[in-house]
Amino acid sequence: MSGNNRSADAGGNDRFSAENRFSGAPEKASGGSTGISASLVALRTLQGVSFLASLSIIGLVGALAFSGLYLNRLSQDLPDYKVLADYEPSITTRVYAGDGTFVAEFASERRIFVPIDAIPKRVSQAFVSAEDKNFYTHNGLDARGILRAQLANVSNILNGRRLEGGSTITQQVAKNFLLTNEVSYERKIKEAILANRMERAMTKDRLLELYLNEIY
Repeated sequence: MSGNNRSADAGGNDRFSAENRFSGAPEKASGGSTGISASLVALRTLQGVSFLASLSIIGLVGALAFSGLYLNRLSQDLPDYKVLADYEPSITTRVYAGDGTFVAEFASERRIFVPIDAIPKRVSQAFVSAEDKNFYTHNGLDARGILRAQLANVSNILNGRRLEGGSTITQQVAKNFLLTNEVSYERKIKEAILANRMERAMTKDRLLELYLNEIY
């Protein structure tokens, strides 16, 4: 009897082990399927991110190329700023008789050209302080001044006050001497290009001299 019992127990254990192996097989298969699904989701997500990144890069390159072509077109159609190097504003023409007696004077504007060396330092410093505090440090454009003006314009719009332009003295010289008073983004871009070129071609004193004699 004891031998038969041991045989029966052994057979039962074998069947129990087989059942355990059989019942565990679907769990392993299920775990494998879940892992494959997660991998596919991760792969598709990665592909989607890569596609969006590629589109962003293409869009950025296209925008930069368009901007470059647009700026190049504008720069080809700019007036010659080099004429300002020898510029002298219109002054009054005076007529004298043969004996030196003054007869008359003719002028579209009663203007006297004053060299920068003859302008009192306090006068030039006052204009720089009021119009362009960073005049002697910027290269024609003052990013901080432009940002400050735009922030101030939010309040100006709400309170119905005049808007600030944020233009530097160099930009004002470019606008008044070489461009028009047209209010447009294209004119502002041309003004910025000219201002940068003028800064490289002329001294600060010459630009300030033009500004004070022509604009004021």
